[in-house]
Amino acid sequence: MPVKRIYLTSSAPEKYSLSDLKIIDTYAFDRAMLPACRVRSSSECSASEAALRAGLLRSIPGKNASQDTPAVTASLQGYRPPSCDAVEKAATPDEALRSFEANFPAALKDEEMVEKAVLDQAQVASVSAYLACLAARTDFGPDVAETSLWFFSSKRYGARALAALDREARDGSANSDNAREFAAQIRDYMEP
Repeated sequence: MPVKRIYLTSSAPEKYSLSDLKIIDTYAFDRAMLPACRVRSSSECSASEAALRAGLLRSIPGKNASQDTPAVTASLQGYRPPSCDAVEKAATPDEALRSFEANFPAALKDEEMVEKAVLDQAQVASVSAYLACLAARTDFGPDVAETSLWFFSSKRYGARALAALDREARDGSANSDNAREFAAQIRDYMEP
């Protein structure tokens, strides 16, 4: 089946010619933007789209997107992911996943933004634990792993996030088995 293609249009069309815009396949755009845009305010959705657009423009030879897009530093000070109890109390796995798509910081879902995100070690550990709980609640389907892959593969946080999962897998807590299985799932995604 042929892949449908769309143009990701600019919010400031006068800045870019049509040849500057990257063509991306519909599936990739849907996976990156639509879940977030369904549940977020229009300003949050626009910010996510701007970050995605900046990444795409950087991939166009001869185009320096940094001249056209402001630098973004994603401060996640005060971000606390839901507890495992909160994930378990969601009425259905789909509800837990919708909450994740709506509330998980965009900075942790983007290759470049995650490197600029500011997280302390306790936040890295709590985000890792939350993702393991959520993955288990959704029967380790691909959504959680694929959405959080940039976090786990980042140069800045990846090793610490995986180490947090490994520590939790060994600590004998109620989430140990989930952490072990989720760590294995993430490592499978990251293998070349």
